Amino acid sequence: MPVPPETTCRVCGYDADEIRWASADSPSYAVCDCCGTESGYEDTQLSAVRRARERWVDAGRPWATRQGPPTDW
Repeated sequence: MPVPPETTCRVCGYDADEIRWASADSPSYAVCDCCGTESGYEDTQLSAVRRARERWVDAGRPWATRQGPPTDW
């Protein structure tokens, strides 16, 4: 049974309804608007996800794009 594509950022949990992982071994290399993590680069292993999340949280959880968070964030 195929695994559905992932649309949620593994680091911050933001779901922009954009495919980040088409399958377990097929990243899209999409950059998260919220935390700036690139899928397939900084989120391939749990330890890397934890380090990226820690850096993002320690920085104050800044929004990564200029347009800022959605109004309902």
